[in-house]
Amino acid sequence: MVVRASQVEVGPWGGDGGVNPWSFMPGGRIVGFRIASGDVIDSIRFMYEDESHNKHHSNTYGGDGGTLNPPVNFDRDEDIIRVSGTIGKIYSYTVITSLSFHTNKGRTYGTYGGGAGTSFSLPVTKGKFIGFFGNYGDYLDSIGETQFWDEFGLLQSPSIDHRLFQSIPSPGPSIDSILFLASHPVPSLKLSISKFLNLNASQVEVGPWGGDGGVNPWSFMPGGRIVGFRIASGDVIDSIRFMYEDESHNKHHSNTYGGDGGTLNPPVNFDRDEDIIRVSGTIGKIYSYTVITSLSFHTNKGRTYGTYGGGAGTSFSLPVTKGKFIGFFGNYGDYLDSIGVILQP
Repeated sequence: MVVRASQVEVGPWGGDGGVNPWSFMPGGRIVGFRIASGDVIDSIRFMYEDESHNKHHSNTYGGDGGTLNPPVNFDRDEDIIRVSGTIGKIYSYTVITSLSFHTNKGRTYGTYGGGAGTSFSLPVTKGKFIGFFGNYGDYLDSIGETQFWDEFGLLQSPSIDHRLFQSIPSPGPSIDSILFLASHPVPSLKLSISKFLNLNASQVEVGPWGGDGGVNPWSFMPGGRIVGFRIASGDVIDSIRFMYEDESHNKHHSNTYGGDGGTLNPPVNFDRDEDIIRVSGTIGKIYSYTVITSLSFHTNKGRTYGTYGGGAGTSFSLPVTKGKFIGFFGNYGDYLDSIGVILQP
């Protein structure tokens, strides 16, 4: 019996290069991978297991360069829970410059690649990586992952749309992206992948980004559309409050998540046909605490609200290609310590 799980596409991160679109959506569990790398990610190949527990290999996505690293084989009860890496430049192209895979066994495989450029990380709190797709040329331009094993242990593979992705410039040689998109040099292998999360459940939780401080866990998932927000900020994000609309189009406010400091910025009210499609920001230190130092919200109307906060620290970005923002979660104390997103297929 096959139960179809709904799908969310998260990403891409990276560049828009790569002349060869590709997709890897196996009919079973992902059980390993093998990467060729140097200063950037040159190529990747996946291993998977079918219903009869026979092992197979995917095609190789990328070019012929780089050093072929030893293959990684997961334990039978081991699954990917986070993908991280860096996006940077090789020649004039934005690509994936490094990749790491993190699993539920507390293991990190990598770092593969040189690592120059801007970092990215995609932790998945609720949901499961079940496949990848993207573009490639001489390098891995981008990569995404998605699929969810339902309660019967069988994977239902959805169709995949191949797209060009917006490049994110950064210095240094690079891998285009993984579970994120990245660009590639023209003469090189280019790979683009965006992330998919298939869930038997009705929602996917991604993140959180930020520190593990903050004595107050918070979760905001209203019974209606998110229609705005208001942020207090200075050098960091001090607090955030959301506005939402119920089924009768009455407007309500969430609690305020954070402390009493910072400057209260003007409220943001979305148009009736306007929705969040991307959240970005930075993570950094205030005193000895790791907190959210900046936030921006991007919508389907081509608008960016922010940047709020000082912006010092490490950047993060969560673009959603397919799916919808239905809530947020994290921790807070005197500041907004962390933020994650809740998505619905």
